[in-house]
Formats: sequence, structure tokens, C-alpha cells
Amino acid sequence: MLILDEVITGWGRTGAKFAIDHWGVVPDMICTGKGIGSGYAPLAATVIHQKVIRAIEAPGRSIAGFTYGGSPLSWAVGEAVLSYITSNHLDATVFKPPLTTPSEDVAKMLDILRETIEEVAKELPV
Repeated sequence: MLILDEVITGWGRTGAKFAIDHWGVVPDMICTGKGIGSGYAPLAATVIHQKVIRAIEAPGRSIAGFTYGGSPLSWAVGEAVLSYITSNHLDATVFKPPLTTPSEDVAKMLDILRETIEEVAKELPV
């Protein structure tokens, strides 16, 4: 079973809906938060693949429940954020398969960092 923590990396922060999407892997469970409420209200979610639910849930019974679940304010904020994402087509523009792999992105960022450091070093006496 593959369970991912996408609390910090989910909801477009890496250029894909979830960071795992860069690798084309479908996890069994995703724990997510922060971005789903856009920082306006505390909100988190556990997304469970249907095959896992079928394996552990008896017909007509729920496996979900949280100590602080059901906050109307957090629910409204989450719904508004997700509505904004879909109505403004951010899911089509931001949440698309990346053109590069994460390792290529890191290599580009390192090149930019190296160039910037070299430029600053030229201007500063050592």
C-alpha cells in the first residue's frame, strides 16, 4: 500500500495537482491539506482509492471520521477554493502534466542559482 503525504506539496505547488503526478504513480491514499483551504481556514483531507475502500468497508458502513471534522467554515472555504480552481480553469492550466521531470527542474534551478552566485561574487570583494 502506497500512502503519500501531500500536505505541503499538493494542490499545484509543484506544477501538478499532486507532486506524485510528476511520476505518473497512482497511490492508494493521499493525505492533503494547506492548499485545499488556501490558508484561509484549517482544512485537510484523506483521499482513498476505491480499491482500498472496497477492501476494508462493509456495505453501508463508513470508514471515515475525524475528531475535528465537520467545520462548516472550513468546509465552505474548501468548497470556495476548489470552485475557484475549476471555474477559472486553473485545473487545466496549472494541474497539467509537467513538461520536464522533477530532476530536470532541479538541474535548471541549480544552474540559475550557480549563475546568480557567480554574478554576485564578481561584484563583491573576497
